[in-house]
Amino acid sequence: MSLPTLSDAQNASVIRIDISSNVFYSHHQLFGEHISATFGIDDSLGEFECPPVPPAFEAFWRGIPHHPVNYWGNCGAEYHGWYSIFQIDTFKLEILNIVSGSPYFTLKWSDTSYLKSRCDSMFLVEVSGAIPPIDMFKQDSLFIPYRDQWLGYVFWIYKYGSRLQDFVTINGVKENQPLHSFVLHQNYPNPFNPATEIRFEVPVSGFVSLRVYDVLGREIATLVHEQKSPGIYTAQWEASGRTSGVYYYRLITVNRIETKSMVVMK
Repeated sequence: MSLPTLSDAQNASVIRIDISSNVFYSHHQLFGEHISATFGIDDSLGEFECPPVPPAFEAFWRGIPHHPVNYWGNCGAEYHGWYSIFQIDTFKLEILNIVSGSPYFTLKWSDTSYLKSRCDSMFLVEVSGAIPPIDMFKQDSLFIPYRDQWLGYVFWIYKYGSRLQDFVTINGVKENQPLHSFVLHQNYPNPFNPATEIRFEVPVSGFVSLRVYDVLGREIATLVHEQKSPGIYTAQWEASGRTSGVYYYRLITVNRIETKSMVVMK
């Protein structure tokens, strides 16, 4: 099947999983489809050969039968070649906690609106059955309890369909590019103390305003108030000095307004 000619802004479908630990450092892992991906190691896409696992918390991609090359790295990436909007892809993610103690882990991925623009559905399955299968469209994070030293977890990610929208730079980090939809993501972390991050996507150039309000509707912070080009952006809100409770953030663009809630917990 011959591949269509795609612009740089449409040559990949990228999803990121952030893996954090209460004891060790964090990883972010990228996966999805890329127009230039092969069954080998593509250095230009951020894929690296899996070395011996060091004595610490690690997360890395493992080979699967039709894609038998291992990848590892703090900025690890696993991409399959793109050939159809209806293709089905399987990814294998392994997490090891090779230091005794009682660490726990949290997996965090993009919310439903982001995933729906890149695939039809996606599921996370832990192979031992210790964690029930997760519909990744219905939640955007997973708490993982500690297991015996060396045991760790192995997850299979089943991804159905592929919509090419993103551009990936040589180091595997997605650049701002023209998008096809307006998206206001849920802040992360949430609940939080004292700071949180709000990510949003705008499809056209124009004036953008992002403000924070209390439960009485009073404006308490302006995070963005300027012209923006099409792309993906993040804003930080520092809630030091604010009481615990529910707050609201509202994104206003030239053709859309959306509001979401967040929780300060001290």
